Amino acid sequence: MNLIIWSNSSDSTAAYIVDLAPSWLSCHQVNSDAEYLLTIGSNVPSTFSSAEIIWYRRPFENRPSPSTVGEKLKAAELEEALWNLMLEIPFQKWMNFPTCNWLADKKASQLTLASECGLRTPPWIITNDVNRASSFLQEHNWDCIVKPLDRGYINHNGSIYHIYTNQLDKADVDLSLIASCPSLMQKKVNKAFDVRTVFVNGKAIFVGLYGGALDVRRDEMKDISYEVIEPPTYILDGYYKLMKKNRLRFCTSDFVVDKDGSWFFLENNANGQWVWIDEFVENRVSDFFFENLRAAHD
Repeated sequence: MNLIIWSNSSDSTAAYIVDLAPSWLSCHQVNSDAEYLLTIGSNVPSTFSSAEIIWYRRPFENRPSPSTVGEKLKAAELEEALWNLMLEIPFQKWMNFPTCNWLADKKASQLTLASECGLRTPPWIITNDVNRASSFLQEHNWDCIVKPLDRGYINHNGSIYHIYTNQLDKADVDLSLIASCPSLMQKKVNKAFDVRTVFVNGKAIFVGLYGGALDVRRDEMKDISYEVIEPPTYILDGYYKLMKKNRLRFCTSDFVVDKDGSWFFLENNANGQWVWIDEFVENRVSDFFFENLRAAHD
């Protein structure tokens, strides 16, 4: 089997998979921030025609921002050529088709679809209207969290600043700032533990993450313990429906389990991170990943 991972040179997940690939899998990483040749034409064989699976990771990241008019034109033309190239590749080869990734990452859409699939979500609102934000917070007695719609981090002057999920404190919050930037607010769940899922070709593995702060990513995920768990049947059924609606072959997702045992869907990330979990569980998630790649073609 031939797998091509389309990403960028700083994608450690792609590099990990290439290094770990079993003997039956020919695995190659293509980086769009490197110079390479592409050709599309009426009598030209489709690029990547030898690939059985093309894993669309993060090809448009890690590219320098153009500054001159010429650089901006070149960047725009290259991006347009890449999109034309992607549309030349048969849909069934993609994991996932780029626009499916884009749609699946949209917070409002994924929360709405999750509810339609029978998954419970915390009450939520996305707004830059101060009055609506205030009403939502008062409705839930300010027991709410806020998180970004898109960017989990900002790269500024060579330093990376992470934007975590934070609880809102009425005494410290200047609610007028909502007017300058739309924000996602949700009713806080009385968390017992977090769950990270990895979905590959119709199957999913659920990993419980125990301990840590409100946002487990804080403090480099220090003092977190991990366990592969079996979700309730209705959660698994609803999750598979959600993946089917989104037309995804690969996805990571986050749930949180309340102290009363209730499961809440939080979000999808069609290109989310997961390989770090291999270090902490007996049955590696990468083994699950490779097994389900192969099963789809046997």
